[in-house]
Amino acid sequence: MRIATYTVTIVILLSSAAFAQTSSLPNPPDRLTQLQLEKTELETKELQLKNRLGPLNQPIASTALTLLIGGFLFSVLSDRRARRNARLEKAIEFVDEVAADLNAIFTPLFRYIRTGNYEDPNRKEPEIDKAVILTGLEDKIPKLFEKRLSVNIRTKAFLPRKSQHFGSRYVRLCQELGRVDDILRGLKASETPADYVDRVKGIKQTLSKEWEATDTPTGRKLKQPYKEMDDWIEMIWTRSTQLMATTLKELLR
Repeated sequence: MRIATYTVTIVILLSSAAFAQTSSLPNPPDRLTQLQLEKTELETKELQLKNRLGPLNQPIASTALTLLIGGFLFSVLSDRRARRNARLEKAIEFVDEVAADLNAIFTPLFRYIRTGNYEDPNRKEPEIDKAVILTGLEDKIPKLFEKRLSVNIRTKAFLPRKSQHFGSRYVRLCQELGRVDDILRGLKASETPADYVDRVKGIKQTLSKEWEATDTPTGRKLKQPYKEMDDWIEMIWTRSTQLMATTLKELLR
């Protein structure tokens, strides 16, 4: 009898708990109403945001704003490109000017060294006044030294970082050409020109160690010491060409 009573009591309690749990759940209609309210609230906030943006929210205004920003960026990029091109043009003109100054010295130097100094006495050569060539070099070589400051300034202003050695290399070329000029004048007054052979060989060795380059023997059959002088000037010419070529290569990358 007691077991039956307990059973009935448990059933009644379970039924009551289930009823209470079911009654605490929201009604489907109430849940739908809540979702609609949330949707309305979100739409209201979106409308308020659009009202704050005002004309900017219009498609035409957005397009105009995009075009304005794009035009500004294009103008900035075009200005940078124009300045870069102008700097490149100045740099190329600078290197070309230096090359022209050096070439104006190499041409008469080679002519002075080679004319009348070949081993073959029957070789036909044009008649030139070597004194006039030497006099012309008196003006041209000092002008190279006068441009050292200008070359260094324009090197820093126009040339890329990898070519910043251009100014110091230019000074070295000036020094080598100055030595050539000094020895030529000494040879002119010397009764023993062969004494200059060892001196020129020593200068060539120093230049080869301090400034590496590919030196190709010319094979010209000149009398000494003019053969050594010719090889020395060829070495200076090779390094001048190397300097101009590598600098232009860096500029045009």
